[in-house]
Amino acid sequence: MGVQKAMQLNDHELAAAQIHHYLQFEPTTITEIFPLPSDSTASDSDPLVAQESPTYVLESHRRRLLDIISNAFEKAVRDGNVDSITRNFKLLSLIGAKEQGIEKYGYYLCGTVKRKSQDRMLAPVNKCECS
Repeated sequence: MGVQKAMQLNDHELAAAQIHHYLQFEPTTITEIFPLPSDSTASDSDPLVAQESPTYVLESHRRRLLDIISNAFEKAVRDGNVDSITRNFKLLSLIGAKEQGIEKYGYYLCGTVKRKSQDRMLAPVNKCECS
């Protein structure tokens, strides 16, 4: 199953794994593996040909998946769903957005520490009743 089919099925894990696999190759290698059909009327500078190139299609899917995963990460943070936060953090790394994932996860961790610290500071202090 390819990236496009996985995305149609909303299988973001599989789509990310597929994109990760393709990111391991040089763009020229991908073009060699998946050449465009030869058409004597189309030139390489033709925007329609460029949009059909495998590297263009993969990058389009990667950007679309990046948006989907980023939104899912933010929703998981709002909902406090730690499992989903962790899953989406890992998916960001798979699709070549490691820095963005680290930034999002860092903000999440800082927010968590801030909230817990504020809660503890506002909690009543229990006096020790020593004998």
